[in-house]
Amino acid sequence: MTQRVRLRDGSEVVIRPLLPADRDAYLDTVRRVGEESRRRRFLGPKPSLSEAEIRYFVEVDHHDHEALIAFDALTGRGLGVARFIRERRDPSSADSAVTVVDAAQGHGLGGVLLARIAERAREEGVEHLHADVALDNRPMLEMLRHRGARARPCDDWPGVRCFDIPLTA
Repeated sequence: MTQRVRLRDGSEVVIRPLLPADRDAYLDTVRRVGEESRRRRFLGPKPSLSEAEIRYFVEVDHHDHEALIAFDALTGRGLGVARFIRERRDPSSADSAVTVVDAAQGHGLGGVLLARIAERAREEGVEHLHADVALDNRPMLEMLRHRGARARPCDDWPGVRCFDIPLTA
């Protein structure tokens, strides 16, 4: 399921499922996400990942927890990761997240990754994704609105907007 995609700036990325053997590439990618982007991704300060978090994020089953990694087609370095994690209490829905290294932001990679992870979720029987986004993450908020995401209540979480992304055909 490897896909080669041309971004708006003409650069090419290779997107494929994240494998345990990609641990070092994943860690290199995460290290190149700036402090502000990381705060937006984790909805709070996150200077580093614990060993348990690294295992959780890298060792996925590709059914209830899927992760896709995007590599620069020329250099082979990781540029971004998208994932969904199926909700136990409602298997038709899953939490989703997209992370793009700062240097690759603004070229359409986030949208491509969101589309690919939505496609994978649909293949695995997920009917809608959830996305929780920091209110100051304007590019992600705009991308979700553009893709038909609907805001849903999350009143107990200040500074965050919660979305439901229907995965209809």
